[in-house]
Amino acid sequence: VIPYRGRIFVAQCSVGGGMLLLLVLYRSIGRVGQVAVLPLALMTIAFRLVAGWAANGTNRPVIADIAPPWSRASMYSYFCAIESVPSSFAGYLVSYIAENSYGFKGTTGTNPGMNSSADYLQERQEDVDALTGALKIMSVVPWTTCFCIYGLIHFTYVRDVERTKSRMTTTAAGEFEVVSSDPDPACNNKAQ
Repeated sequence: VIPYRGRIFVAQCSVGGGMLLLLVLYRSIGRVGQVAVLPLALMTIAFRLVAGWAANGTNRPVIADIAPPWSRASMYSYFCAIESVPSSFAGYLVSYIAENSYGFKGTTGTNPGMNSSADYLQERQEDVDALTGALKIMSVVPWTTCFCIYGLIHFTYVRDVERTKSRMTTTAAGEFEVVSSDPDPACNNKAQ
């Protein structure tokens, strides 16, 4: 039972560690005009190293374990679609949350004399804070949901693997119906 749990723990560590690093990354964005490039680059690299484990360390092996060989490609493509499609709406949701919940105004620097004024810098900082807050919500909520869903797999994975092995053994033993293209119904019989 323990070998089956390791893959799920890898995914949960990847999601949890990635979420923590992302929050630290958002926190390190800092003030307008004060960007520390080296810490930002290091946090981005650490995030990229940690957050990508789930796809290759968990998703593909789990699908290989629970899907019969003839449906693995389809199952993985459905999995990728379910994982990818919601992210296409994330930009719209971030802008909606930033504007409606955090008061994002979208100040522009069209007036060159205004760019150095304290009021302009304050407005810019408020916009940065609004976008950062919206990004935090749109990162933490889906990632927490993902973490919890991976946790639910602990309860079903072993049973699903055993069910697939049983199906494969049954299929290998020839206990399936052979359907012939011959229109004669006598040709359609159970394999022995």
